[in-house]
Amino acid sequence: MEISSRNVVEGTARAPHRAMYKAMGLTDNDLDKPFVGVCHTGNEATPCNIHLPQLALNAKEGV
Repeated sequence: MEISSRNVVEGTARAPHRAMYKAMGLTDNDLDKPFVGVCHTGNEATPCNIHLPQLALNAKEGV
């Protein structure tokens, strides 16, 4: 299976991308892993969604 995050960091043309990520503190080992984003639709306007930010944090820790 092709990992699309490879398109962001592989090859000589992506050297500036790698430099930016390394400036953010990522290591070569981090760049070898797939990039995973976690988002949520939680907000303070409705009580039924108030728990979603915490669930997203838990998911990020699990990834």
